[in-house]
Amino acid sequence: MFIFFLFYLFLSEASDTLTSLQPLTINQTLVSNGEVFELGFFDPGNNNLYIGIWYKQIQPITYVWVANRDTPITSSSGNLTIVDNGNIALVNQTGSVFWSSNQSTTVVKTVAQLLDNGNFVLRPENDENPENYIWQSFDYPTDTLLPEMKLGWDRKSGINRFLRSWKTNDDPATGDYAFKLDIRGFPELVTFINETIHWRTGPWNGIRFSGVPQMKGVDFMRFELQENSDEISYSYEMLNSSLYSRLVINSSGVNQRFVWYEQPKYWNEFWSFPDDDSCDKFGYAGSEDGGQDLYVRVAASYLGQSQITESSKNRSGNGNQVGRVVGISVGACVLLILLMILVYFKMKRAKSPENSMDREGPQGRTDDFLVNNGVIIPSRRDYHGETTMDELELPLFDFATLAIATNNFSDRNKLGQGGFGCVYKGILTEGEVVAVKRLSRVCEQGIEELKNEVRLIAKLQHRNLVRVIGCCIEVEEKLLIYEFMENKSLDTFLFEKEKSMKLNWKIRLEIIRGIARGLLYLHQDSRFKIIHRDMKASNILLDKEMNPKISDFGIARIFGSDQTEAETKIVVGTYGYMSPEYMMNGYFSTNSDVFSFGVLLLEIVSGKRNRGSSNTNSQLNLLSQAWKLWNEGNPLKLLDESIGTKYSENEVLRCIQIGLLCVEEQPEGRPTMSKVMLLLSSETVRMPRPKHPGFFISKGHLETVTPSKQDDSMTMNQITLTILDGR
Repeated sequence: MFIFFLFYLFLSEASDTLTSLQPLTINQTLVSNGEVFELGFFDPGNNNLYIGIWYKQIQPITYVWVANRDTPITSSSGNLTIVDNGNIALVNQTGSVFWSSNQSTTVVKTVAQLLDNGNFVLRPENDENPENYIWQSFDYPTDTLLPEMKLGWDRKSGINRFLRSWKTNDDPATGDYAFKLDIRGFPELVTFINETIHWRTGPWNGIRFSGVPQMKGVDFMRFELQENSDEISYSYEMLNSSLYSRLVINSSGVNQRFVWYEQPKYWNEFWSFPDDDSCDKFGYAGSEDGGQDLYVRVAASYLGQSQITESSKNRSGNGNQVGRVVGISVGACVLLILLMILVYFKMKRAKSPENSMDREGPQGRTDDFLVNNGVIIPSRRDYHGETTMDELELPLFDFATLAIATNNFSDRNKLGQGGFGCVYKGILTEGEVVAVKRLSRVCEQGIEELKNEVRLIAKLQHRNLVRVIGCCIEVEEKLLIYEFMENKSLDTFLFEKEKSMKLNWKIRLEIIRGIARGLLYLHQDSRFKIIHRDMKASNILLDKEMNPKISDFGIARIFGSDQTEAETKIVVGTYGYMSPEYMMNGYFSTNSDVFSFGVLLLEIVSGKRNRGSSNTNSQLNLLSQAWKLWNEGNPLKLLDESIGTKYSENEVLRCIQIGLLCVEEQPEGRPTMSKVMLLLSSETVRMPRPKHPGFFISKGHLETVTPSKQDDSMTMNQITLTILDGR
């Protein structure tokens, strides 16, 4: 009798595991270990049987996954079982298979388990690694995205994970709407109706999807976009374990975010998109930016009221509706006319001589220089209105002299290559060794880059800034002549295994401090506040004593004394170093330079580029890897192995922490360069705890965007992004 009682308890106790010896029948369920989710047969109200997963503790029943959504069992019996080839299969009483996990790899003995996160997994029975899944339901979502689930591509398996709506509220069959991660441009989530785009979230900006403002300020969940050699995916996680949340695409194509509240017990629709208001659109063209859209927000109720049907019997009601329609139409027309007048005068003003220059920053006057668009321009002009090079206070070289000096720009003399051209070693007739940058002939920005660099650096003097000796402009040739740096650029040492051994910890620390001093001078101590915008390892030159000097001011910009931020629609920079707010929205400031410095600092410490780890066990980019090791309490694992054992742990840890502080995704949370210098020079100053670093989109992904010209430029959301050479 006692044995029978134990056997009864064993049968009646809910299990989370399915084995080949214990199939799941129509009256049984699997319950996850923490009793969060339940799996079993269900009838949604259409007299068919499905295998699905729902919340165990929540009423009414909320389904989050359906296995056989398009192949229901029409009889009243069925089994979910593990078959001979190790797959999970749903069969009816005659043995007909209605659904299967359908994995080609044959495993002799497997078990299926329902996990507390809602994932139903198939794995080898005796595998030491319980996460070695042969198959998982998270790879085949239906209409619901749960925490830890991912939307997007698994590059190893080729699986594209996306949501598909139910056909109707009581029919889980495949509906008309799909919610997918679109990776053809910058990653964004897109709702499709059949194959037509119905709605999109806007691109990922490093923190959230730009077209979903509701994601901003949510403190109980974290959103993440992962891109590495294994996958490109979107997911989210709950920071408050007591809350449940789910993202659903319903049968009408509306994406809804729900959060479950215990008191009172109900699903709260936290947000939905597209929302009920949408914007009614009136278009106009002809603005200075090539056309914009005018959106007039009209409540959904008004739109419904404006539709007058012939079957209406209440003439007074019809009159009111007509009045509303006329009122809305007249108001919209008046607004449209006013905006067109505004655009006309704005265009007229833009064409006036004093406003004809490029507008990327403030205008003003500094001594004998005009500050226009963030670029220093000499106020004197020749009779054509063009800047003459002799006004730039630098010696002019003729092209023939430079050709002789560089052995006709031979490859043997090439020192490196950047986004705007090549750099060559040259020896002048007096024996002086110089570096000659020859700008590319096909680069439209070449002449502006040259003028900009000359104007800026001719007025800047600091031991950690490279010195410009002269320039040359002849027909199509544009060249800059710099002081020669015997040890070339930092990247030639840092990322080459044999040379990196020459960079011991003491040298690396002095390089970090020297770069910080130079950047502090640009931001605070020079006559002008300069934003470099292209801080990277290849733009740090090393002299014979390995002292660092910041170079390449071709895309640098000057700020007014009281200016903190500027915006541009022409984003130019280097993959891996641009801050998220600059890359995605065109905002740049001293904070964006600080971000680039943080990336550079972590590269100097690790000897790795911020574009993927050389560690075979990790495909995280450098920022993600540093963040992961920091949170695991193992930040010293980031240190370049070529450094050996001669280093100060406190100095390394302090540098890593400073680097993480500098790459924080929120610009306002990053330290100033003066604070960075203080933190680098003192071990007693208390440092704040780093926060989540900004996210980077891989260069390989950016190259999938159709170029706007025959260069590396791409245009999206009225922002033109030019990726320079990362070397």
